[in-house]
Amino acid sequence: MNNFGIPAVILVCALALFPSLSCKKAESPREPEAPAALEEKSAVREQAADIADETAGKREREAAAGEKDGGRGGLIGHFLAPMEFAKERLLEYRVDLTYESGDLPASRRDLLGIVAKYGFVKQAGTSLEDQPPTVVSDLLIKSDKIYEALQDLDRVGRLVSENISVTDHTEEMALQERTVKREQLRIARKNAAAGQVAPAVKSWSEIDNSLTQSEDRLDTAEHGKWKIRDKVAWAWVHVNLKGPDRITVPDYLNAVVGMVNFLLRLLWVVIYLLPLAAIAGLIIWKRKAIAAFFRRKKKAE
Repeated sequence: MNNFGIPAVILVCALALFPSLSCKKAESPREPEAPAALEEKSAVREQAADIADETAGKREREAAAGEKDGGRGGLIGHFLAPMEFAKERLLEYRVDLTYESGDLPASRRDLLGIVAKYGFVKQAGTSLEDQPPTVVSDLLIKSDKIYEALQDLDRVGRLVSENISVTDHTEEMALQERTVKREQLRIARKNAAAGQVAPAVKSWSEIDNSLTQSEDRLDTAEHGKWKIRDKVAWAWVHVNLKGPDRITVPDYLNAVVGMVNFLLRLLWVVIYLLPLAAIAGLIIWKRKAIAAFFRRKKKAE
């Protein structure tokens, strides 16, 4: 029996030690990951965070707009997005937007803050006497920020109308640049010709007048290029913000004053007509005597 007891004790001890060795092996530290794998995981986490932030911001804008428009739905988003293939074109943007808001003063403050962030106000007007009260403004927004500005404008209320027009000035700019180069060459040739002619020669005045005309055309072409660049750099945005319909309470004091004025005018008319009415009443009262008087006068004739 002793021969069987010793191996049994050894077997039990081995089985008791085997799980602890397995656990220690499992708890051993893992090998460090490669730098490329770490960078890839970091980029994925940053991309996911950006998507989450953009979604949260969009939900916040929609919630704010929903509170201002009373929970009614409107147009979601704008028919304008960053377009990579359009960067090489010279595009002028004109945007016409109409919003409805349940809180006009708050929407007006938000609109002013957005304008200060992306551009400036060219013309604006507010009227609380209209039905409904409105805020009308013409804004100039930097064209490279037009998409972000339109996204922020959704905070002012419910978008009910949108009209976007784009004018392509690429061809016009090419013509202006060609005109500038042509006039520069003409001016160079005319200056060279003028240097070979003495001022006393008769053709000197003709060369000088021709040179002046070329310089004027060059200035006009340069100014045309500046106008195109200015139109392309700034987008024109017209915002029509409408407030909630409100009940108009009339001024009852004005009604009382109007009624008193009417009575006074009526009294003035009665006083004016009183002598005529008295004469007419006297004629009606003495009509028989008057008729008899005329009959006697007629018989006497």
